[in-house]
Amino acid sequence: MNLCSFSPNVGRNVYAATHLCVLMVSWSAAMLLHVFLFCGCADHRVNKSSAAAASDRSDCPDAKPLDDIHGWDLGTGKYHAEQIHDAVFVFAKGSTPTPGYDVRIAQQKITIFPPQFSLYWKAPSDVRPAVLTPYVRCVKFRSQEKVTAVVVQDRDGKHNVNVDQVHD
Repeated sequence: MNLCSFSPNVGRNVYAATHLCVLMVSWSAAMLLHVFLFCGCADHRVNKSSAAAASDRSDCPDAKPLDDIHGWDLGTGKYHAEQIHDAVFVFAKGSTPTPGYDVRIAQQKITIFPPQFSLYWKAPSDVRPAVLTPYVRCVKFRSQEKVTAVVVQDRDGKHNVNVDQVHD
């Protein structure tokens, strides 16, 4: 049975519907390509030069508390720490839910030695694609004494982080 035998316009309607589907698929493919190329979704691996720079001890700022925790949330990460002479370095490594997050390791405002830390992050104010974005952060503090462990608090709770003693 011929589909066009029911009405003289059915053939034209099938052609128009097919043409519309081809246009929609082409537009969808073009939009996906745009998202991948221009939003950074095509390659979300760690930029090795920026990760190396962030984990370089010379780039670690002195530990200090956040001035205002308004707008900051506890983040998540993996932690390690090391002591070289009188400097103790605390590192956090992980991924944020989207690009553009501000990630910081902040010293808690309690007076205790060794200091305790929290990992905070602040979401970007604009809409970003949902792409896990790697980060590496560090802070340092001074200690004439050997430090064996530090505590880092994040969204998953408190983590007791052993401090590796590095001898150069």
